[in-house]
Amino acid sequence: MNMDKSILPHDNNSEAAILSSLMCGDSSIFNYVQMISPEMFYKTIHKKIFIEIKKQITDKGMVDLITILNVFHGTEDRNYIKEVSDVVMTPSNIGYYYSIVKELYDKRKIITGLYSTLGEVEISSPKELRDKIASMLQESDSKEKIGIQTIQTIIQDIVDSIYLGEGVVRDSGFLNTGFYDIDKYVRLIRGEALTIAARTSVGKTSFVLTVLWRMAQNGHNVVYFTNETSAKQTLHKLLSFRTGLSDEEIGHLLNEDYVDLLEKLYEYLESDNINFHICATAKTEEDIMNELRTFSSENTADVVCIDLLNKVKIENNKSKVYQIEDLYINMTAFAREKDFALVFIGQINRAGSAHLKPQTIESIEEGEQKSVPRPMMENIKSSGAIEESSTIVMLIWRPFGRIKGHERNGEAYLLIEKNRYGQIGIVRLQFDNKTTEFQPYGGYNA
Repeated sequence: MNMDKSILPHDNNSEAAILSSLMCGDSSIFNYVQMISPEMFYKTIHKKIFIEIKKQITDKGMVDLITILNVFHGTEDRNYIKEVSDVVMTPSNIGYYYSIVKELYDKRKIITGLYSTLGEVEISSPKELRDKIASMLQESDSKEKIGIQTIQTIIQDIVDSIYLGEGVVRDSGFLNTGFYDIDKYVRLIRGEALTIAARTSVGKTSFVLTVLWRMAQNGHNVVYFTNETSAKQTLHKLLSFRTGLSDEEIGHLLNEDYVDLLEKLYEYLESDNINFHICATAKTEEDIMNELRTFSSENTADVVCIDLLNKVKIENNKSKVYQIEDLYINMTAFAREKDFALVFIGQINRAGSAHLKPQTIESIEEGEQKSVPRPMMENIKSSGAIEESSTIVMLIWRPFGRIKGHERNGEAYLLIEKNRYGQIGIVRLQFDNKTTEFQPYGGYNA
């Protein structure tokens, strides 16, 4: 069978994040250079950069952007290294990115090892190939898991990779969220609606902005409608994500420092590297549709977010449930016409789950009576219309989010309650109380 060896699993963003973390110059993470080999990087330029980073650390005990730039003399390479150095602001998540790169490297080794064996085998379908690979792996000493993926998932990825070369491609209607663990379960779908809901003060806007910010940095064109916060407040959130400063620290900056940071953020938002558009003036369905028509006449949106769903004013005499249902129908029809994914932010009823005993993912004793009950889909305001109209419904849950100073205050979970095109489940996250940004749980230094 004809297999295209040039297409193998990899994640350029995670590779760049490792290099960017190392170039932050924090010696506490230099031990990672002993765990990483150049072969783990899929992209050739990443291998070259890592080799030089490792050499600098081994020879001089330090590394930063300047020392690496001094090694590379080509303009194209130097410009790329500058871009890579700006991928992360802090090295704290290098463990998480390492786990992704290592997992994909292990997958590539499996695929490469299978090429010679499968190359002479007549296989007519993806199912037959899956069965053959599963049989081969059972006869080997392969582990049950590689990284956080099961062998079954890896087999499917291998089949996808091989069949990409024969005209079978992944659905281009999917958009990655930028969270590796979330993308294991769900991805945004063009022409479909995803709803994210949470109780007041849990951080639903922060979570969605975290996702949208990651998507924008990965090249997706994002349009964010907010009737919950002002455009300035939204910019402050993005500024926190980018600088690591809290909202309070931003508020206490000297005027010239504040203006300088804001100008750099505006410059970044208006550059060719990112497309993140904020609209805080559209308050009605008609306003939103008019803004989108104007935007779509000159631009192509990948994802459009409405925050907050329950505050959108719809001028008809129907009940709120039917108004929301109409909004979903009208917006989804327009999303399918213009080929973008929809994200709605919803609100959990204040009394939702009040009859339930407080609970957490794991059995705990301390603070249990103060912990917040796990939300359910039925607790969403206008839940009937939302459940019916959404392709995916996810709830954010921070069991100890209301307990100031609690050691598990930053513990957060994304509950995937409905997923029309995949499985439901729970993704653990970490909430940064300082910047209000949500982070991957794996490798996070709490």
